[in-house]
Amino acid sequence: MGKFLDSEGVGYLWGKTKELVSSEVAPLEEMVYKAHGSVAVSVSPSVIENGVATEVTVKNTVTLSGESFSPAGVVVKEGSAQISTAANSSVKRTVNATTTYTAEATFIDGVKKSGSAKVTAVYPMYFGGSASSSLDSAGVTGLVKQGLKTSPNGSYRVSVGQGEYLWLCVPSGMKVNKVASAGFDVPMEAAATVAVSGKGNYSCYRSSSKFNAGSVAITVS
Repeated sequence: MGKFLDSEGVGYLWGKTKELVSSEVAPLEEMVYKAHGSVAVSVSPSVIENGVATEVTVKNTVTLSGESFSPAGVVVKEGSAQISTAANSSVKRTVNATTTYTAEATFIDGVKKSGSAKVTAVYPMYFGGSASSSLDSAGVTGLVKQGLKTSPNGSYRVSVGQGEYLWLCVPSGMKVNKVASAGFDVPMEAAATVAVSGKGNYSCYRSSSKFNAGSVAITVS
C-alpha cells in the first residue's frame, strides 16, 4: 500500500506547485497586458480661443482587448499636475492656453500603458469686406470673426459690400496659399502683417480687385 505525504510534505508540494504556476502564468499575463492593454485620452473641445478661459472635458479610457478595463491604478495629468486617479472617467478643467493631458494606467507590476491628448489654443481668424486698401488692428477685428480652427483651409461664405475688397486675416503661424470661388482662382495680394491688440501679429490677405455686393462662396487652401 502506497505511503501518503504528511502535512509537511503536502505543504511543501503545494508551495512548489504555486511557485511553478506563478512562474508560468505571470509572464503570460504580462504578455497579454502589453499586447492588448490600451489607454486613450480625449479632450473636448480640442480647440479653444487663446487667452479666453474655456471649460474642457478630459476623459480617459482604459481597455483590454477592446473592452473597458479597471487597472490597478491610473494617473491623469494636466501638464505635470495630477488632476485625477479615476479610471474610465472624465474631469472638467478650465484652461486658456494650449495644454497637454496624459493618462498612465498600471495593469500589473511592470506593465504600464499611457495615452495623451492636447487642447490647442488659437487666435480667431477674421474674414470680410472693406473698402480700405489697408487695415489696422480695429480694421481686422471689425471683420467677421470665424469659427476657431488650427488652419484656414476650408470653405466659407463671406459677405462683401459694393466696391469692397475681400479680406482674409489669419493669426501668425497660419498661411493662405490659394483662394478660389466658383472654380476660379481669386487673385490675392501678398500678405500684410498687422499687429492686432492683444492677439499678436496677423497676416492679412486682400483681394486684388473690388467686389460687387453679395455673399461670396470661397475655398481657402
